[in-house]
Amino acid sequence: MSRRQHVFILALAGVLGPLALPAPAQNRSTVFRVPVTGVIELGLAPFIERSVKEAAAAGASAIVL
Repeated sequence: MSRRQHVFILALAGVLGPLALPAPAQNRSTVFRVPVTGVIELGLAPFIERSVKEAAAAGASAIVL
């Protein structure tokens, strides 16, 4: 290989090298889903309260009822 080819390969590696780095991890949000059907009555209210507290403790960004 000639000197010119060595320089070209090194320059190409310098330009393309950063593209081989892994992408940074994306920040993923936690969404809690609480299954609710019908009217919220006395028996269902404590379940929803527990679910909301659990989601808050887990750092959930949203709760879907």
